[in-house]
Amino acid sequence: LREAGFLHVRGLFSESEMAAVARDIDDYIARAEPDDGDSWWAEDASGKKQAVRVLNFYEKSESLRELVQSDRYQWLGDLGGDGHRHRRTAEGLVKPLGIVKGLSDLPWHKDCGQGGHSYFCNGLTTGISVTGADRESGALGVVPGSHRANVQTAGKDESLDMASIKLETGVGDVTVHCSDTLHRAHRPTKRPRKVVYSGFRLRLKPGDTLE
Repeated sequence: LREAGFLHVRGLFSESEMAAVARDIDDYIARAEPDDGDSWWAEDASGKKQAVRVLNFYEKSESLRELVQSDRYQWLGDLGGDGHRHRRTAEGLVKPLGIVKGLSDLPWHKDCGQGGHSYFCNGLTTGISVTGADRESGALGVVPGSHRANVQTAGKDESLDMASIKLETGVGDVTVHCSDTLHRAHRPTKRPRKVVYSGFRLRLKPGDTLE
């Protein structure tokens, strides 16, 4: 994690636990409405618009809360050695096939470059693999070492001499990446997938407050 900017933890959660979280994602995706301010939407090649991301999922899903409040998950915040604390937020994502418009599969970026720097830099972002992800279902792409390099925060300079890799995960695996690590969501080509993103922020200093 310190050297490469990411970590892949295998089998942290069981298939039955992930099935419960998947049901909650499906439930709240079905409830989503365009412009409700609580979901992200995208469009496929046929022009069909669909919800692809549920915001405030930590508050919505009791199954998810139980997992991220457990010691199995909370120890991830200690890996950086800087006293990170869970942000108590989460987003539930579906990755459908054939999306051509909208923010379903984000291109190369750093979380801090998306307006998050002032809120949780340098934070740890976790991806809880609800259905698993391989090269055909949109595995997460990362550029090892990019958190330690002065590279652009959006897009990937093709002249960059740092190779990218794909993190292929099983059901219940968790990926961890620094908010300064260059990463992307690869588009699924044969199978859709589900994932929950949450994470940890640095502990507040004396006198700091969160609005």
